[in-house]
Amino acid sequence: MRTVVGLLAVVVGTAWLLGGPEALRSGARVALVSAPYLLMTFAAVLIVRTALPKGAALGPLVLLVGGGLWALAGQGGLSDVWQSRVVPLAVIALGALIALSRSGGVADDVVIPIRRYGSLFVPAHAKLLPSEGGVRRIVVRAIFGSLRVDLSEAVFPQDDEARGVLYADVTVLFGRVEFVLGEGCAVVLAGEIHTFGTSLTERVPVFGGLGAYNRTSSTFNRRLEVSLVGAGGAVQLDPA
Repeated sequence: MRTVVGLLAVVVGTAWLLGGPEALRSGARVALVSAPYLLMTFAAVLIVRTALPKGAALGPLVLLVGGGLWALAGQGGLSDVWQSRVVPLAVIALGALIALSRSGGVADDVVIPIRRYGSLFVPAHAKLLPSEGGVRRIVVRAIFGSLRVDLSEAVFPQDDEARGVLYADVTVLFGRVEFVLGEGCAVVLAGEIHTFGTSLTERVPVFGGLGAYNRTSSTFNRRLEVSLVGAGGAVQLDPA
């Protein structure tokens, strides 16, 4: 709270210094118009943080803030700088992040079929069924959304090329991915791992590479090999 008050004082003082008393009066008018929307947004943020698990809140918050800015613009509560510079640049940046977010490519030695699961803002649930036993790779993408992937009943490949191995290319962009794994399944972080601020919650056995897994592989009858690219958000690995 002290940080907020201090930053507010810095902003007021800077506006006063650079723009004089008229800048303060103009800022006060904007604050009065914006106050109801800011209070509603703040309340919604608190509700979202309380109701949603870690990594799943940013998508709803982006929609809340976007809607609030839209409402403010419609009421004339945004300055020309915000309307002509800040908001358009934010929209461009968000669109670029979504468009450029990519999962790791499929390796040349891995044969299809693959399954693709995704969530863009809206929570989603996917399940790999026993009848889809030929699947060797899943591509999972959560962009400002929450995605639950149930592999508890999945039949992992049993041929000599990849016996008991399912590959997962995971991309998390300020979203949340939850894997549900069946008994006897381990997770191996064997592919490319590039993350920035992405948390990993491990409730099943997780190994940092094939070397560590091979030393205890007799304990497990199958494994999920994960490649992970993430910025913010969270990945959770749960038992069924």
